Amino acid sequence: MEEKKTQTVCPYAKKCGGCQYQGVPYSAQLKKKQNQVQGLLKKFGNVKPVIGMKDPYFYRNKVHAVFDRDRRGNIISGIYQENTHNVVPVEKCMIEDQKADEIIGTIRGMLKSFKIRTFDEDTGYGLLRHVLIRKGFHVAICEQTEDPAAAKKRGGKAIADSDNVFLLSEFARKRGNGLLNDANHRLI
Repeated sequence: MEEKKTQTVCPYAKKCGGCQYQGVPYSAQLKKKQNQVQGLLKKFGNVKPVIGMKDPYFYRNKVHAVFDRDRRGNIISGIYQENTHNVVPVEKCMIEDQKADEIIGTIRGMLKSFKIRTFDEDTGYGLLRHVLIRKGFHVAICEQTEDPAAAKKRGGKAIADSDNVFLLSEFARKRGNGLLNDANHRLI
């Protein structure tokens, strides 16, 4: 982005690929977005001004967390570093819904207590790879598994206290960062 960046409140801004606008003054972000929309849609009609938010933080209602292990073997969750498959550990994202971050933290803790391994692209082993949360709609817990019954049992435990949550098991074991594919099965 061409705009001059200022100090950011996000400790992950230089590592993560989740938000390119961190550190850009909000008024400049809105101007850039207005210019983009104007450039794309003006030939079809009048484009009204972009309306900004009162508080441009914690607004993202779709949260996609990637699970992995750090060099010491600790379970981490976060976002892929831009243009890589390296997971940047993120405890609290400044643009993601706070309840979604809380749910991700709970799942991260459950992995330890249930001794569930995160999926390893290099070896093809492990269960949990991604968690997708969409506020107001549902939570999808995606596993790499060949045992749907065991996955359903774990999922039932994970969502006992939550509404609008479902479990997907992903049976494909291929490289890549695709979250949902044709081999997914809704278990709960």
